Amino acid sequence: MSIAGSWDVILNTPMGKQKGKMTVTLNGDEIVGEIQSPMGNIPMKEGKLDGDKGTWLCGVTKPISMNLEFDVLFEGDAFTGTVKVGPMGKNVVEGKRAS
Repeated sequence: MSIAGSWDVILNTPMGKQKGKMTVTLNGDEIVGEIQSPMGNIPMKEGKLDGDKGTWLCGVTKPISMNLEFDVLFEGDAFTGTVKVGPMGKNVVEGKRAS
């Protein structure tokens, strides 16, 4: 199963659910892509795929400059995991393959 393609993403935050789209390509075990969010397009960096586990960073500048650290498990056409939001702790993230 390849994780390459388009994904609908929901980040559960204390301020409610934040929705976005994620586009992923693979270069060996390197995850490359971006997340389209209300804050604009955010490139994924330092992405790695280890079996079904994916990790990557997204740098944001609003509301403050920080890295979002994604740690997810892909299962078929869905994924679940966490996003460490700088000094504000971890939030749940989930996604499903866009149709």
